[in-house]
Amino acid sequence: MTKPEMIARIQELNRSADAGFLTRFNEPALAAYLGRLDRLHGRRGPASVWVRRQPRYQTSPPRRVTAVGPAPRAAA
Repeated sequence: MTKPEMIARIQELNRSADAGFLTRFNEPALAAYLGRLDRLHGRRGPASVWVRRQPRYQTSPPRRVTAVGPAPRAAA
């Protein structure tokens, strides 16, 4: 399935999905999301489980987080 076909299918299953947002993902990420949507629209019940697969896909590199604390005291 091509990327535009996957995006169209995702939008059929998730009407709130924006095409502009989805185009930022690569084919494996879209295929994983489409697979999850297909499973969610299938039969539900105790046997219906979802397991997060690695790697986790993201649209941009992770942000660097720095610790923020009180300002150092001046020497007396």
